[in-house]
Amino acid sequence: MNKYLRSPIVEFSGDKTLDKEYFETVLIPLLGTVLPGVPFHTSFHSDCHCRTIRLNSYAAAHFFLDFGFSYGPKSHTVHIPTRFYFDQELLFRVIRGVFDADGCVFLDTRPVYARPYPRISFSTVSWTLYSQLVCILEPLFPLYLHEVKNRGAYVLEIYGYKNVEQWMKTIGFSNPRHLHKIQSILPL
Repeated sequence: MNKYLRSPIVEFSGDKTLDKEYFETVLIPLLGTVLPGVPFHTSFHSDCHCRTIRLNSYAAAHFFLDFGFSYGPKSHTVHIPTRFYFDQELLFRVIRGVFDADGCVFLDTRPVYARPYPRISFSTVSWTLYSQLVCILEPLFPLYLHEVKNRGAYVLEIYGYKNVEQWMKTIGFSNPRHLHKIQSILPL
């Protein structure tokens, strides 16, 4: 979210190929429900293999400002607003959105495993967001936590079939990219 020549711009971006289904089946319909009548423009950028949804709208900007977002870069300062802590179902939906957008489902296919071994992973450079996620998720899941010092990033991972099954019951995913991987190894 930013301002260009005093006009607000809200933009969502993702991988041109891997996030196509997420954009078309989840994100665009959600924006239509949450911000009805707000026009948006979708585009594809071949130089970075990226797809974007752009909203040039004061209504869209104020919607996100009201939730505590701000204009400009947020990668180091992003956090979950405290207002979501008062409703566990809503808090888990926020976490689902965070992992849908920036999380990863990895299937380890090394020969040491009889079948692909699942891992849910999330990396951020925001110490605040990382700390919040650890505090919220640690009572629910065994977490593997580490810092990638040369990138200034913090990584949170959840390993194993039982824990991924628990994730799907508790938090879940909306991003088909992640769901397809999990459905390939677990009955949902």
